[in-house]
Amino acid sequence: MTHALRLMAAGIALAAAAPALAADFEVGTYENGSSYIFMTGDIEEGDAQRFTSAYLKIKSKPEGRIEDVWLHSEGGLLEPALAIGYMIRGWGLDTLVDEEEVCLSACGFIWLSGASRYASERALIGFHTVWSHGMVAHDGNALVKDFLSELGYGPQVADYVITPEPDEMIYLTASDARRLGIPFGHVE
Repeated sequence: MTHALRLMAAGIALAAAAPALAADFEVGTYENGSSYIFMTGDIEEGDAQRFTSAYLKIKSKPEGRIEDVWLHSEGGLLEPALAIGYMIRGWGLDTLVDEEEVCLSACGFIWLSGASRYASERALIGFHTVWSHGMVAHDGNALVKDFLSELGYGPQVADYVITPEPDEMIYLTASDARRLGIPFGHVE
């Protein structure tokens, strides 16, 4: 079983046991009847399970159709973010960052996982190297490289997102996204 499938299985299996944590996963409905999840707050342990619970809440309804995950987060822990990202890609969901919202650090990896990605012109999507206790975490950076590779991104994307130091941030621009091969649409 691949790392992605193990993380997805763990998220589903533990959904009912997830404690209340920092990120909030609000479920909403568009006028056309399809649903979305709006994730806000810091990404912490247990948030992959909370995300799964929100997803299953939508899917348990007879009309349970979900298309999008809206993001607003300054980041948080890497492993829950990657687990959420694997689920988003596995379930074919799109990721979006709205006008003047931020999706930084670990949240950026979630955004990259979208089947399709969207961002407004004034959204901030930022990245930096993985760190722990103020130092670069090479094992975390290796997880990011594997994650991005499994999503189909080339090594240039991993190099781009993990190059800035822990106390720095690089913000994805439309021209950088084109150069790196990260297609995305614009939120109107």
